[in-house]
Amino acid sequence: MCRRIVSFFVVVVCLSGLITASAQRTTGSLTGAVVDPNGLAINAAKVSLTDKERGIKLSVTTSSEGTYFVPDLVPGRYDLSVQKDGFKTFATIVTIVVGVTTSISPKLELGQVSSIVEVKESALTVDTSQSSVQGLITSSQIERLPLNGRNFLDLATQEPGVQTVDGGNFDPTKNQMVGVSIGGRSGRSTRIQVDGVDITDETVGTTTTNLSNESIQEFGISQSSLDVSTDLTSSGGVNIITKSGTNVIHGSGFGFFRDAGYAADQRLDKTVPTTEKPPFQRRNFGGRLGGPFLKDKLFWQLDYEGNRQNAQRFVNTPNFAQFTGNFGVPLTENIGSGRLDWVLNNKLNGFYRFQHDDNVAVTGFGGISLSAFSNLNNTNFHVVGADYRSGRWIHGFRFAYVNFNNFIVDANSGAGTPKTLDPGGQPILVRIRNQVNVGPNLLAPQRTFQDNKQTKYDASVLFGRHVLSFGAEYNHIEQFVFASFFGLAPRLTANRTTIDSGVCKCKPIFLERRSGSTKLSAESARPRQRIGLFQRETGTGIPSRRNRQPPARILRARHGQVDEVVHG
Repeated sequence: MCRRIVSFFVVVVCLSGLITASAQRTTGSLTGAVVDPNGLAINAAKVSLTDKERGIKLSVTTSSEGTYFVPDLVPGRYDLSVQKDGFKTFATIVTIVVGVTTSISPKLELGQVSSIVEVKESALTVDTSQSSVQGLITSSQIERLPLNGRNFLDLATQEPGVQTVDGGNFDPTKNQMVGVSIGGRSGRSTRIQVDGVDITDETVGTTTTNLSNESIQEFGISQSSLDVSTDLTSSGGVNIITKSGTNVIHGSGFGFFRDAGYAADQRLDKTVPTTEKPPFQRRNFGGRLGGPFLKDKLFWQLDYEGNRQNAQRFVNTPNFAQFTGNFGVPLTENIGSGRLDWVLNNKLNGFYRFQHDDNVAVTGFGGISLSAFSNLNNTNFHVVGADYRSGRWIHGFRFAYVNFNNFIVDANSGAGTPKTLDPGGQPILVRIRNQVNVGPNLLAPQRTFQDNKQTKYDASVLFGRHVLSFGAEYNHIEQFVFASFFGLAPRLTANRTTIDSGVCKCKPIFLERRSGSTKLSAESARPRQRIGLFQRETGTGIPSRRNRQPPARILRARHGQVDEVVHG
C-alpha cells in the first residue's frame, strides 16, 4: 500500500497588550521595564545581551514607557547589562529557556555609568504573557533524573497530568517506543517536535525515532491553549531543543548496569508459573562531546547512546505443561547524532543536525502465546535551520527529512519458542482457543517505509508593545506498507474439550505447498463423535464448517494431551 499525505497550513495571529513568545518555537524571549529609584520609566536606556558560550551579542533600547523586548533568543545563559547616562550600570546573568518569556525589570541607581551594580543571577520567573498550560524540564534536571530504560519521552512524566503509554499498544511497529498521554488522552496524537520540526508518526501515532537524553538541551510540554506555531494536534505537544557546541569543549560519559537483583518482579501472582523471578540484565552506555571549530563562529556536537537488554518473558499454559516456561526477549538499540552550528553574525545563524536510530527487539508473545516476532526500526533524521533578525523583523526557516523503516519478522529462534508442531518440520501456527498458540506469528512478515519532507517558516514583527506572529508549513509524507498476514504459515484453530469419545488412528498429517497454497492431507476415517472442527483462516485454504471437504484431520485436547481426530 502506498499512501501520500500532504499537509499545508498558514497561521496568522495578532496579539495585543503584553508581548508574548511562541510556545512551540525553538527559542525564548526576554522582556521587562527599566525604572529609576522612584519607579519612573527610563526612556532610551541601552539593554545589552551577550552569550559568551557562542559569541552572540544583541542590544535594544527601551521605549518611552521604559519597556524592552528581545525575542527569539537561543536558550542559554546570557550576561545582561542596562546602561543610561546619569545612572550606574545594572549587570546580571539571566537564563533563557525555550518557549518562555523571561521577565527582568531593573531598577537603576543614580551614579556614573562606569559604576556597575551586579545583581545575583535571576531565577526563572512565571511567564504571565501566555495562556497556554506548559511545563519545562531543563538540561540540569535531565542529567540528574534517574530514568528506567532512559527513553527520552519518559521525561514528560515530570509534569502533572502527563503519563507515558507503551507504543506497542498502538501498533506492532511501535514496540520500542512510547506515547505521551496528556490529560487522560490516548497519547496517540500528541505532537512531537525536535528543533522546530515534526517527528510524529502520522499513521499510528507517537514518534518515528528515539533520541538520546545526552542530546537534549530542554524538554517542553504544552498541555492546553496551544500556541499557533504548534503543528496540528488536539491533545498537546512536546517541544525538544537539542544541545549545540560552545566556545569551550564540554563532554560527558555514562554507564548503567541493572540485573534481576535490582529489578522488581511485576507479575501480579508471583507463584505462576514459577516462584523464580524472571532473569533480567540491562546495560546503558554512551556520552557526548562538543566544542568549537572556529571561536564565536562554528561549533560541533556529537553524542551516542547504546542499550543492550536481555530479559525473559513467562508463558503459562496449565493444560499443556510442556509449553510453560520463560523465553528470551532481547533488545538492542543504537542512537547517534551530530550537530553543526554556524554564527555568521549577530543577525544570522544556522545549524544542521543528523541523527540515526536503529533498534531491534523480540516481542509479540506471552501469557498463553508462544508466537514471537521481532520488531526492527531504522530511522535517519536530517534538519537544517536558519534564523535571521533585521530591525523589528525575525524570520525562522526549517527544512527536515525523516526516513523511517520498519520490519516485522519471525523471531521464534531468537526467543527460544517452538517453531512448529508439525512432525515433518513444516511451519504451521496451531491455536487452541484460550489454551495455547504455537508457531510463526501471524503478523509477520511486514514492512513499513515512511518519508517526511517538511518545510516550515515562522516570522514575528514588533509594533511597540505588540507583536504579530505568523507562519506556514508544508509536509509531504509518503508511506508504503507491505503486509502478508499468515505469510509464514497457515493457522489451524481448534477448541479443547474434555468429552471422551472414540478416536481413530491415522497417518501423520503433512503439509504440501503448491504455488503459494497449502494442501492438508490425511488418511480417510470417521470418528464415532464429532469434536470441535477447524475453521478456515484467511489465505490457508483449510476447509471451514460450511465448506468441509473430507477427509481432514483435527487436533483434540483431552486431559492436557493433544489427540488426532479425523472426520469425513
